[in-house]
Amino acid sequence: MKAYQLLPRVRNRIAKLIKDLQLEPLIPLEKFITNRKAFYAAPCIDKSNKKIFLKVSLQRNFPLNLIREIKITKLLSRENISQRKPLTAKYIKGSTNLDFPWYLREYIEGHTVGDFYELSVEGSKRKYIPLIIDNIYRLQTLTDKLLPIVRHQVRDFWKQRYEYFLRTVKNFQKDIGDSRGKIAFEAIYKFYQDCKKYFRSSNYVLAHGDFTLANNILSRGQIYLTDWDGCI
Repeated sequence: MKAYQLLPRVRNRIAKLIKDLQLEPLIPLEKFITNRKAFYAAPCIDKSNKKIFLKVSLQRNFPLNLIREIKITKLLSRENISQRKPLTAKYIKGSTNLDFPWYLREYIEGHTVGDFYELSVEGSKRKYIPLIIDNIYRLQTLTDKLLPIVRHQVRDFWKQRYEYFLRTVKNFQKDIGDSRGKIAFEAIYKFYQDCKKYFRSSNYVLAHGDFTLANNILSRGQIYLTDWDGCI
C-alpha cells in the first residue's frame, strides 16, 4: 500500500482557508484524512447562509489532478463555451497554486443516480438512462478547438499493449468490487484497436475520465456531472 503523504501543513492551511473564506464546513476534515482520501470535498455554508462546495487537495501526489479539474470547471462555467455542454456545477473561485490547490463551486442539491455501474435511483430506468447518455453526447461537443486544454492532456491509448492496458485498470477493478465481472475490458480494448483509424481522423474531445453513476447527480429532473479530476 502506498504511503499516505499529506501536503505540508495541510490541516493548518485548510483551517486558515475556511476562516478567510468565512465558511462553515458540514463535514469535518479529519473524516477525509482518516479514510485516506485524496481530496477534502465538503459542502459548506457561506457568510450569506448559502450552501456551496469546497474541494482541496490533501495528498502530495494529487495536486495536478485538482488543478485540471479547476481549469475545466472554470471553462465549463462560461456561458458561451457550448450550447450543448454537459450540465455541471458552476465555478465560484479558487487557486491553482501547485502546493495548495483549492476551489469553490456551486452546490448541486440532489443525489447520485447509482454506485459505479449499478443504477439505484427510484423510478423508471428508462427515464434516467437517456439523461446519462445525453451527457456523454454533450462531452463530444467540447473539442480541442473550444477547450485547448483537451489537446494538452491527450494520451496515446493506441500504443498500449493489452497487457499494459490491463495493468492500468488494475486499481480501478479493485475499486468497483462486484461490478468488475460485468466490464468486458478485453472487448473494449479490441473495439478501440479495430476503430482507431476512425477515431484518429476525428477531433479530440473532452473525456470525463471517471464517468461512473456515482459522479452523476440527479437534481431537479436533470443530471449533473461532478468530479472532473480525472478528465483528459
